[in-house]
Amino acid sequence: MPLTVPLALPLLSVYVNMQVSQLQLPGTKEMRHADRKLKHCLDPSSSSHDDHKKKEKKSKHKSKRTASDAQL
Repeated sequence: MPLTVPLALPLLSVYVNMQVSQLQLPGTKEMRHADRKLKHCLDPSSSSHDDHKKKEKKSKHKSKRTASDAQL
């Protein structure tokens, strides 16, 4: 029984080294995307993209309203 314990550790070491060598790190595009998602999860109200969309929607809505008021 004591022989299996020392044999198991080198096999585990070989397995871990093999897994680490096959590890693929994400590229810059994937890292930027993940960073953006994490920032949004931490504080969804501070998303500048959402604010820009809200401003566009408001301006479109106002322009439609002024066009209908001009017809009356």
